[in-house]
Amino acid sequence: GGGKDGGGKGSGNIPDQITDDYIVEYIWKSTSFDRMQNALKTFAIDDTSVTGYIYHKLLGHSVEQQHIATARVPSSESDFTVPGLPALNESQIEAVAAV
Repeated sequence: GGGKDGGGKGSGNIPDQITDDYIVEYIWKSTSFDRMQNALKTFAIDDTSVTGYIYHKLLGHSVEQQHIATARVPSSESDFTVPGLPALNESQIEAVAAV
């Protein structure tokens, strides 16, 4: 969001009645942009960054769907647990089951 009610930090009680002697500056932090640029550069240059299937799928090429040979469909809620991690909530279980 961007306007007066933008929803960012400190977006409440903006003094919009003040018209003199203050400046609002926008400072752009390039962290997210830099990460995206680095990822795209790696994708373009490094043949080992993703599998051939993912590479062609991302580029919109027609590829034959691949299945993981060891995949198994969980049959109970306990099959969705991972040692050392908290249990999934109901919507997370539904999301995993849908894949």
